[in-house]
Amino acid sequence: MRKQDEEKREKLREILSQPEWQAKSINEVNKLTGFSRALIGRVKREMAADGTHPPLGEFKPGKGGYIPDAVARGGYVYGPDGRPRRDTRQP
Repeated sequence: MRKQDEEKREKLREILSQPEWQAKSINEVNKLTGFSRALIGRVKREMAADGTHPPLGEFKPGKGGYIPDAVARGGYVYGPDGRPRRDTRQP
């Protein structure tokens, strides 16, 4: 890996280690820092694997975020218990 790439990764790791940045999406971090979305995603996954970042895809109550083990069928998203979680159909 080139020195410049490694410096970018280290700077991004430094930024993403701060709690206020950990809650931001990949797109938000991209808009605020200018780092590529691909690099941000890779670094977030690396940090999640070594325990320095919350797991990606973790459900965030109130944000309509990812639901682990959810299944989409017929315009609804069903949770692992089989109950509908939200209606995804467009009005």
